[in-house]
Amino acid sequence: MGVGAQARRGRQGGVHDARQRCVVVPLVVPGTRVTEYWEDLRTGRGARLAELLGRVFTGTPPADRAELNRAGMRTTLGRIKAAVES
Repeated sequence: MGVGAQARRGRQGGVHDARQRCVVVPLVVPGTRVTEYWEDLRTGRGARLAELLGRVFTGTPPADRAELNRAGMRTTLGRIKAAVES
């Protein structure tokens, strides 16, 4: 049994803005745990530029980005579950 992981680092205008990762872990009992997370990297130097570019390219203000990403992750995980269980 192995663990699979995929990571992606977002970048806008040369500024890293997010890290996204999906981890797949087989369980001892029948099943698999899939965990997806998103980390906001818009901090420190360059944060204001990353926030501005994020708003321009996505149309979403920074304050709403985390909830929008959570909703997207729930949708993705639901689709994975439906595909695996069909």
